[in-house]
Amino acid sequence: ATLPRKRSIRHKEKPNTKNTLKSIRRFFEEWKKIVSAKVEFVWARPEMHVTFRAEIMPGATREERTFRIAKVFTNGRVKLHDFAGEFRETAFEPIDFLREKKNYPYKS
Repeated sequence: ATLPRKRSIRHKEKPNTKNTLKSIRRFFEEWKKIVSAKVEFVWARPEMHVTFRAEIMPGATREERTFRIAKVFTNGRVKLHDFAGEFRETAFEPIDFLREKKNYPYKS
């Protein structure tokens, strides 16, 4: 009589190290892109109002010198609605986001 053959206990298969290394490498490459991406300061946004400096448009009132931004380019220049050309930040008055709040007589 022959003895029954022992059944070997099957261990969990080892993970495929090649694929694991590839996925880890891919993760770090993406992470490196995110970390090294230079975040530029954006001084303007589309549909925002900007006012040309008085030196550029002498004799014009503030309302006549105020335009809306149509597009912001990656180099920092802007294109305006109803006004031809591209302009840099230095062509406009400094933007004061609290200007209207300062002129408001009531405290909030």
